[in-house]
Amino acid sequence: MATGIGTSLWRDYRVATLAVLALSLVALGWFTFFARNTEQTDNAIVRCDITDVVSEERGIIRAVRFADNQAVAVGDTLVVMDKEAFTAARNRAAAALDSARVQLDAAVQDQALADIDSRAQMDKSRASAEAARARIAAVDYEVQQIESEMAVAQAKLASEEGSLRRTKQLYAQNFLSEKHLEDAGTGQQVALSAMRGMQAKKESARARRAAEQSALREAEASNQQAVRSRDAKLAAADAAMRTRQTQVEVAKAELELAQIKLTRTEIKARRPGDVTNRRVAAGEHVEVGQPIASVTSCGESAWVEANFKETQIERMVPGQPVTVRVDTYPGVAFRGTVESLANGSGSMFSVLPPENATGNFTKVVQRFPVKIRLEPVQDGGHRLRAGMSAVVAVELGTVARVAAQPASAAAAQP
Repeated sequence: MATGIGTSLWRDYRVATLAVLALSLVALGWFTFFARNTEQTDNAIVRCDITDVVSEERGIIRAVRFADNQAVAVGDTLVVMDKEAFTAARNRAAAALDSARVQLDAAVQDQALADIDSRAQMDKSRASAEAARARIAAVDYEVQQIESEMAVAQAKLASEEGSLRRTKQLYAQNFLSEKHLEDAGTGQQVALSAMRGMQAKKESARARRAAEQSALREAEASNQQAVRSRDAKLAAADAAMRTRQTQVEVAKAELELAQIKLTRTEIKARRPGDVTNRRVAAGEHVEVGQPIASVTSCGESAWVEANFKETQIERMVPGQPVTVRVDTYPGVAFRGTVESLANGSGSMFSVLPPENATGNFTKVVQRFPVKIRLEPVQDGGHRLRAGMSAVVAVELGTVARVAAQPASAAAAQP
């Protein structure tokens, strides 16, 4: 009976031993597989976009319109500065713009008047020239008429002179009386006087033509002078107008700048998040670029920076799934994805990077930052905040490995 009981106990002990051994082997195999395909580190921290809110103008703060750790949206007013000086500068710039526009309008009117005056002078000189040409044409016609009459008078004079010669011959032969001789002499004198009168009229007409020709030259010279004067006046008026236009543009820019400065007296949130790290109070004087507060945006832009050892990143590539556990929520697992791996170790970007070529050398395993983009958190109660500590596990999966080749073998390949 005792022998049967001992045999039964021995069999139960062997079964239990085999079961424990089998479970141990399974656990060892699973752990080995998991460890082979997973890299884990607790050197990880939650990061968010942190934007400094700074003063863009110098002045006195009149009101602070946010509380510490308050949620803000884009465009919310955080700080209001004293606006009196900025409003006065804006009003002065507006008045300067109005003055510049008035001066521009005056310059445009001056340009139009200069053009009208120049055209009037040119029209007057052209009219004078045309009148002189008309008078010259009239004188020329008169000269032609005089020359025609002179031809007739010349023929008459020649006829009277011939008649006088014949009368003298006949008178000498006593064929004609002295009365006939006197009549012939009188006719010749009348014809000669008429001829001389025509010559005098012709000389007078020529003198008048010369005077009109001189007047024509003066009118043409006046016209040319009017053209040159017009070009000079229009160029000066155009230059003055362009100067006024430039002054208007400058005044516009000054007004826009003054308006921008006035707008900057209300410091607004540039992105959504939580406003923290308040550094000012009402009544304080701030300078340009002085920090006011910080806006931390973790709602949709939180990520994890995990610092893996250089021995852990051999098979790590972007796109691999990641499990993140934050110390604040020990029972919650956040999902994410490897976004990128840094091309330099953290020590290379420190204030004093390592100089292994100097002094004694001690080999230290380096750590490389790995950026992990988190998936949107569905549970609103598990809110991530910048600086939270985390434990990160990267699922490596199956990644093709490329065997390292000696430098000589790589150089020998085509």
